[in-house]
Amino acid sequence: MLQKSSTSAFTLMELSLVLLVLGILAAATLRYTFALTDSNNNAATNASMDVVETALFNYMLVNNRLPCPADITQAENTAAFGTEIEALADGKCTGANFLNSSTDPDHADALYDAATASKVAAGAIPTKALKLADKYAYDAWGRKILYAVDIRITASNAFLTYPITAGTANGTIGAIVVKPVSATGTLASAITYKAVYGLVSFGKNGHGGYVRNLGATSTRYNWGSTNTNEQKNCHCNSSATATAFDRIFVQHTKTAGSTTLTDTFDDIMRYKTRVQMTSPALLQ
Repeated sequence: MLQKSSTSAFTLMELSLVLLVLGILAAATLRYTFALTDSNNNAATNASMDVVETALFNYMLVNNRLPCPADITQAENTAAFGTEIEALADGKCTGANFLNSSTDPDHADALYDAATASKVAAGAIPTKALKLADKYAYDAWGRKILYAVDIRITASNAFLTYPITAGTANGTIGAIVVKPVSATGTLASAITYKAVYGLVSFGKNGHGGYVRNLGATSTRYNWGSTNTNEQKNCHCNSSATATAFDRIFVQHTKTAGSTTLTDTFDDIMRYKTRVQMTSPALLQ
């Protein structure tokens, strides 16, 4: 009897060890699967943004201008979805969802050009104008990609009105300011203050991005992000409520939150200056 009891106890111990190993392997597999999914979604979003940027370049070649944004609040089954908003005053994009104010909240950077204030409009990708499938209005997480543009470059023959000037690094046109993040987490001096357009995917957490909605007006997704740089890109607060829209955007690599998950920055931001719009090779 003693021998039988000892054998039984040993078997239960082995079973416990097997279950423990299986649990560890399952957790590792799950982490790998999540990481692979995130990587695939990032790659898919960047691929979609490549398509959009190429379409913008081709549109510029044909029309000598860039399109105004579409209404980002429109549901996918509406006629206005993906339709360029343009006022009677050529290229003013008056019906855009966001138009920057006459002043900027941060004047610390000496590169700011006061004459370019009130010149940035933003909304959704104008898929109909760009002759793109509606799927390109979204990132891989199902949120709408934000498209911001200098409204002067949306006027008729704007690329002829604002040619490349010798000795001018970025060109004579552009109002969108793009900033990096410093080592301390604060916004550093501008990468450029003369981008003619910008694209923003709000990343995996999607904070501030407008969601896919087939039956009603699209609304913003609220992740509860406390990251100030994410809030700068969506021009919204931690509740995804709109704040004052300005022409400043943040371009930075994905960073984990220093204290909580809500402090993560995972936006994907792209931009182009007037000079970069001269060649397809400069789009990437």
